[in-house]
Amino acid sequence: MRAKVVLFVLLIFLVGQLAAIYLPAMTGLMPNSPTSLFGTYLWSILTGIALFAVLKRKKWIGAILGFAFGFITHTGAYILAMGSNFDEKLATEVRNLNKDLPRQIQEGLELYGAELDIEKKEYVMKYRILGPSLDYSQRAFLQENLNAEFKPKLCSESGLHEALNNGYRISYLYADSSSAESIASLTIDKLICK
Repeated sequence: MRAKVVLFVLLIFLVGQLAAIYLPAMTGLMPNSPTSLFGTYLWSILTGIALFAVLKRKKWIGAILGFAFGFITHTGAYILAMGSNFDEKLATEVRNLNKDLPRQIQEGLELYGAELDIEKKEYVMKYRILGPSLDYSQRAFLQENLNAEFKPKLCSESGLHEALNNGYRISYLYADSSSAESIASLTIDKLICK
């Protein structure tokens, strides 16, 4: 009976410790304090020992399984925090970018919109080509140039690697000045930029 009470109390401490690392991780805060690391392993190991004592098994196996559980939960909190942190940072950048649009990027080209879908992991930049409408051959040349010249430059751009490593697809859509219709596009992701 006493071992079951100890196990119950340790489970309460373990749940509290998991909440202490996972709730901040959901907002993008890394569980990097020494106390969170120590607490996760401590309560996991002690709970494993108590569980195996109640089951009348070898306690050292419970300690090893508790250590493994602590490692997995702490690593999971890190992964959750990394993903949450980047997504929120990117969403803030897109909101700030859209405040200043449309904006001329270079002569004859303006950025008029940016969209982010965190769930689908898609980031879209929308450009408008200023000036007279492009005919079919000019559109084909633009598309060919995007694939041949622009894609290698984007894949070597260090600023995009974080987005690509976080699983994002980045699309560049080009529209004619006379309509919102897309006349050329380029999409890159981690597989394309290998």
